[in-house]
Amino acid sequence: MASNSIPAVMTEHIEDLFRLVQDNPDTPSAIVRKDSKYRNSFGQFIVVNQLSSYIAARFADVDIDVATIWPVVHERWVRQNRNVRRVHNVLDDVTTLCNKHDVPFILLKGLYVADRFYGDVNRRNFWDLDILVQESDIERVGSLLERSGYARRSPVLLTAALSRHFTHAFDYRKDGCNLDLHWTLARHPAIRIDYGEVWDSAAHYTLGPHDLRVLADHYELTFLLLSIVKDVERGGLRIRSLLDLYHILRDLDSKVNWEQFMADRSRENIHGACIGLLTSFVNMLDCHEQFPELNRILGVQVSSNATETRTFSRIITHGYSSTWAAKRWAARIYGMSLSEYFLWWAVSLPFRLVVYKPGKMARVRRRIESKF
Repeated sequence: MASNSIPAVMTEHIEDLFRLVQDNPDTPSAIVRKDSKYRNSFGQFIVVNQLSSYIAARFADVDIDVATIWPVVHERWVRQNRNVRRVHNVLDDVTTLCNKHDVPFILLKGLYVADRFYGDVNRRNFWDLDILVQESDIERVGSLLERSGYARRSPVLLTAALSRHFTHAFDYRKDGCNLDLHWTLARHPAIRIDYGEVWDSAAHYTLGPHDLRVLADHYELTFLLLSIVKDVERGGLRIRSLLDLYHILRDLDSKVNWEQFMADRSRENIHGACIGLLTSFVNMLDCHEQFPELNRILGVQVSSNATETRTFSRIITHGYSSTWAAKRWAARIYGMSLSEYFLWWAVSLPFRLVVYKPGKMARVRRRIESKF
């Protein structure tokens, strides 16, 4: 297994986690009563999958102090609580800057997901602020950020415009906190999202003193599903993303018009990806009853899809995300041939490495130069 992949995850860990999500008050005590070997492995599972804030908060709900069981989990929770304040400061800064210059943006991911779907910004790990701007505004916003003291940490290959064609965001940093500036929700030739519709359908959400644009509910779910598929592809999926999916589905299952949702995803050419992932998710966790409306539409649109479910389950529970099996799975649910999928992967790889992993690309460059 590659060193940068998630370690093998015991099915029992996932089962205990989702018992916690279902608000069973006896689950924390049951986990604590298990033998020390299991407790230690569960603690590692928590840390690796970026679940420290959620676990610490859920155990605190029943007056169990995780510091006495997993000190590192408690330390990560305390660190996260400090980081929340820094992210709020960046949000204040960016909101003031964009409002002053009449630049619209949509708040994405961590801060919003934690506040709305977890009910508390201190119950979910996140480290940076993510915003979406219109692609026509990207150069202007980047310039405004740099004049305001933000340093862009994402290099480009050849030109910024060409690099943006193969990537979805640039990373900026100021005062120890990251800002991810997105111009698209996902970059892949199979995806045909109408960004005019994304902006026209944006909702409003109050967070602290700010009235902010956020994705419409159906796009919030779509964005998460695409993010999970991309994480599986690159071997970087964390169980936190599945926890996000559970929380979002619990809130949206009865609110989303699922027939329209599937029709829209078909128009965007990601119907197969959404169906494949949702089916795999509910089958793997056996949570059909928790999401009756979703289960109804999945029953109408697809069969059990047992093969894809088994593959997805193996990817999650046995660390297969570091192998080509994950990429073959992604190609199938994108509806692409392997040759089409790997052509895009190969062409885009240098750009993705430069933008997303500049340190790694610099090391590769040094190795090449040392041979000449």
